[in-house]
Amino acid sequence: MGCVQSSPRVVQKKDRPQRNGQTFPQNRPGMRDHSTEKLTKKQFFHAVTNGIRLIANPPELVPQVCVGDTAFPIVSAVFKLEEPDIADIRLPIISCSLKGNGQLACISCIDFLSQQNFQAFETTMLFKNLSHVLAGGQGTFAQTFCIGFSRNDMRNYKSSFEAMGLFIESGDFPTNLSHYSIIVLNTSYELKPEEADKLYKYVVDDGNGLIVFYNPIQESISINDFLLKFGIRFTNLINGDDGESIEIGQNYEMAKEHTFSEMSKKYITTLQSDDIGQYILDDLVTNLRIYVLAGGDENTPQLTELLETSWNYLKRTNYIKDNKLFQIVQQSIVAMLILDILQKLPLELMRPVEGYEIFPGPTGDVELKDFELDMVINTQEWTSTGLWLPAGVIAEIDIDDAPMNSFIQIGCHTEKNLTRPLPWDRWPSTIITEAIVSNKTKVGSPFGGLVYLMIDDDKDIVDYNVHVKLKGFAQAPHYVIGTDMWQKTKDIDIPWCEIETKNAIVTMPTKAAREFDIEPFATSLERLVGDVESYLAVDYKYKFRIVFDIMMEPGKHSVAYPIVFSTEDIDKLINGVKQPNRILFELLIGIAISLLQTVSIDENTKIAISNVAASAALTNEYKDFTPMMLEDIELPQLFHELWEIHTKVDKTILPRVIASFRDPNVQTTDIPEDMWISFVRNLSNIGGADFSALLSRTRPIPLSVINSLHNMPAYQI
Repeated sequence: MGCVQSSPRVVQKKDRPQRNGQTFPQNRPGMRDHSTEKLTKKQFFHAVTNGIRLIANPPELVPQVCVGDTAFPIVSAVFKLEEPDIADIRLPIISCSLKGNGQLACISCIDFLSQQNFQAFETTMLFKNLSHVLAGGQGTFAQTFCIGFSRNDMRNYKSSFEAMGLFIESGDFPTNLSHYSIIVLNTSYELKPEEADKLYKYVVDDGNGLIVFYNPIQESISINDFLLKFGIRFTNLINGDDGESIEIGQNYEMAKEHTFSEMSKKYITTLQSDDIGQYILDDLVTNLRIYVLAGGDENTPQLTELLETSWNYLKRTNYIKDNKLFQIVQQSIVAMLILDILQKLPLELMRPVEGYEIFPGPTGDVELKDFELDMVINTQEWTSTGLWLPAGVIAEIDIDDAPMNSFIQIGCHTEKNLTRPLPWDRWPSTIITEAIVSNKTKVGSPFGGLVYLMIDDDKDIVDYNVHVKLKGFAQAPHYVIGTDMWQKTKDIDIPWCEIETKNAIVTMPTKAAREFDIEPFATSLERLVGDVESYLAVDYKYKFRIVFDIMMEPGKHSVAYPIVFSTEDIDKLINGVKQPNRILFELLIGIAISLLQTVSIDENTKIAISNVAASAALTNEYKDFTPMMLEDIELPQLFHELWEIHTKVDKTILPRVIASFRDPNVQTTDIPEDMWISFVRNLSNIGGADFSALLSRTRPIPLSVINSLHNMPAYQI
């Protein structure tokens, strides 16, 4: 969800604009009657929902989760998860918290206040009931102040507020909250720490009401920190139910099932059984994981109980056999929840997990030391530190003026491959990331792993020079081309190492790296990667990362960041730089695909070009090589046509075509067919020939495009 900071304008008292609305004495009509008896959660729920069947379903609903004991749902809706084959889940869209003497209500979308939605079905009545209860049940208009609403907002929502029985004022954050029985907060407003404290006291101590409306356009970066004090948090999901209305349940016992407390109880009870249905457990854990990840420090006792219950189940059902993990699907489902809990628990409670000895492997007798490094970190890659953190060890990283969105990462094995048949060779994930939010950040991992720094920012490509102090880490085996680093570190008893060239980093088991001569391998790999970059007309200053992972199926690979191959294919890659084979070919294709990501060419054509680039790189380095000599290779559609142009016409045509698409002045499109047409025209114009007859052998070309090329000499097939 997008987060943009804003703050109220500060003006002198004499210049302060008049608030919209009247001023009243302290004990005016419309103020809360604090003598009324406080409602229970059940009474509050029924007071709001009684007799209401349907309300509007505005777009961009962002659900909440009730993670604290004082919070409970009023209305819930159906939401979809991004993962395929996962059932829809039901989450609260209107929640309340009875905290201390007051009450808070969270609304999942500010568009409930628009006239179209507010007047639909029985939406008006529900919000009128809600404001009436929050105001202490008073019969007259409740004096209310709106924070974070523009004048245009107030014009648009005025009639809705009036229908709720609210007498509205708005403006800068009020100096005296006690003048109002209800505060309405737009999440676009960035609460200052002192303002958040005042609002909390206003509700909890003074016994007033607060309504928080989620604004999908602009969300405060601190709103969830504030709401967690009331046991509620907004999620990053959006509603998947496109119906016109949302049904309102009348059963409080069913409604409260959608709370962290009730979900936890259900999970703990379920795991006591010796016969747990796979799909029942999967649905339950899918829901529970959302609550776990949303929880705060106050949920530590709950998380600890969930973790203990989960471990007891895994041990009782013998999840480790013959150095293999998770014998049945139910165990793997529980493992996913354990990983989330471990990420949320305070660091001092962290312990090594059972199974880390299998993967990534145990740390030998190594010395933990302090290091100081001058590094360049950026938004495009993980930056290697050359260090290792053993499982269960808490270390510290110090960075003065750390860039925004900086993280320290322990581990590099990202491949989850949850569809791979059980049992597995490792836990589904062994990576731990910790945000660097202060000069000194503590970090630990239940698995251990190589240590990286990274910046999570997709918007800008930026390099940062930083001076880093790392305390309590071990040096890792590390080959750096052109240095003697490998001779100094190869015997360190750490299970994973890195081989670093000028343009690539390969991560593999240290034992495997000790068994071959790294220098010729690294030299050849560096040349081949450079050949691909040259062919695609790219001066890429970052390093490609290749990771061998036991979770990847042999013979398969993943083209992303990092590029992942199976640990069983290490020897094939090493041999591939001596005599080209499929594994080396696919690695070079993956590098080419990465370099073409931002080029406005359709995906099928990119794949074909990537195969040509990999083939061109190999023909540069290996005499008599042709891609057709490789075994078990299925060359893609369009490859043979482009390879013919490369070998029979001019080796520079495709690189020049790609360079033309990188020109920032060239108009681009995101429609695949238009991309294909543009590619055909550029290829013919730059090649000085009409290639339409050749290219149309595998993919249709519109007649209008063919006719537009008729003045060029036709390429003879």
